[in-house]
Amino acid sequence: MNKKHKSFKLILICLVSLSVSFASDESEMSLFEKLIGVLVSGALIFSLIKGYLTVNKIWKRRKNEEVANSISIVAAMLGFAVGFPFLLNSLLITNDYFSAAKSVVALILATVFTLIGTGYFVDKNRGAGLFTLIGRALKLEGKESGELITDMLRPKGANKIIEILKKLAAIDDDIAQEEIDLINQFSEKWGIDLPEIKPGKPEEVTNLVELK
Repeated sequence: MNKKHKSFKLILICLVSLSVSFASDESEMSLFEKLIGVLVSGALIFSLIKGYLTVNKIWKRRKNEEVANSISIVAAMLGFAVGFPFLLNSLLITNDYFSAAKSVVALILATVFTLIGTGYFVDKNRGAGLFTLIGRALKLEGKESGELITDMLRPKGANKIIEILKKLAAIDDDIAQEEIDLINQFSEKWGIDLPEIKPGKPEEVTNLVELK
């Protein structure tokens, strides 16, 4: 643990030294430009610290399947689509090495979260190929991609509403198929699992007093 901390501190010291030497070489820079340079250097250091803390928190739990499933593999892989163009632009066009370093940090984070999100470190996935794991993760994400929107659109009393509809359908001691279709339509829209409702005489008879 001490070796890790020493290595991390050494990286920070090197970055600070690099930024100071870079600023000192530009003797003709104005005070404002030097200030911006210091802020950029600080932002890079903070990006490194943020990246380390983000990975450190989840790295201990990388073998947990629930943790792996909680990471969006699409979002993690989009990090490559965002990071590479900025890295190439910083290195080949603008020669902005601070931005390039920040892009490298982002790409490292994208790599780590992609590996964890695929379940690569989960014990039961040992022996499975990386592309197989990516395919599984994408399939799972496809099933869960609408969860947030569904929860946002679902009324607070959705379960209660479904229960009221079921009782209304059974109030005349006969459940029609049209009523079942309507109930199923709402339950599917709100993501509520319901036991199968059969047309005809209901299992439980409902009256107006109970419904109230």
